[in-house]
Amino acid sequence: MSKFCGNCGKPMDDDALVCGNCGTPYSGETEVKGSKPVKISGVNTMAPEKKKKIKLIVKLSALGVAIIIVAVIAINIISSFTGYKGAVNTAFNAFKNYDINTLVSMTSDIAYNGMDSNKIEESISKDVSATLDSYESVAGHDMSISYDITDSYKLSDRKYQEFLKYVEQSYNYDSSDISEVVKVELDIKTKGSLGESNYPVNDLYMIKERGNWYIYKGYVGNYY
Repeated sequence: MSKFCGNCGKPMDDDALVCGNCGTPYSGETEVKGSKPVKISGVNTMAPEKKKKIKLIVKLSALGVAIIIVAVIAINIISSFTGYKGAVNTAFNAFKNYDINTLVSMTSDIAYNGMDSNKIEESISKDVSATLDSYESVAGHDMSISYDITDSYKLSDRKYQEFLKYVEQSYNYDSSDISEVVKVELDIKTKGSLGESNYPVNDLYMIKERGNWYIYKGYVGNYY
């Protein structure tokens, strides 16, 4: 044998084109056994063990990214069914299905403080019916309704305190049960036999009372 592998230094058969030890293509150069390996331009001469380590790192990195993506998706899904977003989702489904009982149970009694339960149901039913009628007049029959939350934010401490003061003075309501107020902006879409329509920026105020989220119906103020 008169030639040696330029990568690992092992002797090669005279007619061999690839090293039988490490698989590196023959460089066309001969070298003496024991000399330093010759780097072949354009050929990957990385050791097999190092290749395995790099492949493992790449696989673990890809797995980590996949886990993060799945976690983010899971958090978004869970949040849409819990907290104030979950309450908005439940209320909106009740609204489009004309489920007045559910809407009554989800509406804060701040604005209805002291009002008879039948009067509350009548008032909410009237409002929902009028809104659905207006949507149907534009969308037509077989109307479907959907929504997107375009923005939402918790009232600042200053505005929150102003709101509590307003509730106490205007409705004679004990605000100690209120722990948080969130403004939600909805983009409502309807689709029916007459076409599609869009109703952007529908403000909805969600109030957390006694640990549960409720819809607030009443004046809040333009500066909110």
